[in-house]
Amino acid sequence: YFARSEDGGNSWSPARAIATMTSRDVSGIRAGESLVSFAVNPINGDLFLAWMDTRWAQTSQAALIYSRDRGDTWSTPERVSDGPDDAHAFTVSVAVNQKGDVGVSYYSLRNDPARAFLVDCYLNISRDGGLSFEPARRVTGQSFDLRFASQTGEFFLGDYIGLVGTSNGFRLLWVGTDVFSAIDPSRKQPDVFTAHAE
Repeated sequence: YFARSEDGGNSWSPARAIATMTSRDVSGIRAGESLVSFAVNPINGDLFLAWMDTRWAQTSQAALIYSRDRGDTWSTPERVSDGPDDAHAFTVSVAVNQKGDVGVSYYSLRNDPARAFLVDCYLNISRDGGLSFEPARRVTGQSFDLRFASQTGEFFLGDYIGLVGTSNGFRLLWVGTDVFSAIDPSRKQPDVFTAHAE
């Protein structure tokens, strides 16, 4: 659903449906399947929404829609993530940088032969306002093992993934398990990591 305020948030237009999500749990992972990420192009005001969706495969993939008219009309959902159809892409973020490039980041299981526990963070960039995207860039230097993450009945990286546009690129933020624990050096622990990509 989408609603717009033209008076700084004091009043809002009626909320109306703009897209249908077909999300599904990622087995064993708390992945934020119902969360949507929102961004605005600082140059022309174009609006972008991204989320994880299963309409293209039996796994979740990063989906994107955009509006060129302040939310009056929206594009049809397009798949952004370009990994194998049997590998989930989950916990999606979207941002627009100061050049108008659109970035979509997400966790992916594509480098795990079992498609279950080894996770990487990926970024796709569009230079044409979301019409097309460059091949995904692997941001993590190596896969990290989800089995060292927190647990809430499922492995839990949290809904803690972020993406922001910079003057010439994107700053990513994610939770990984690359650091050995100070309490138990035989195990790794979740920690927060960041990287810049152009």
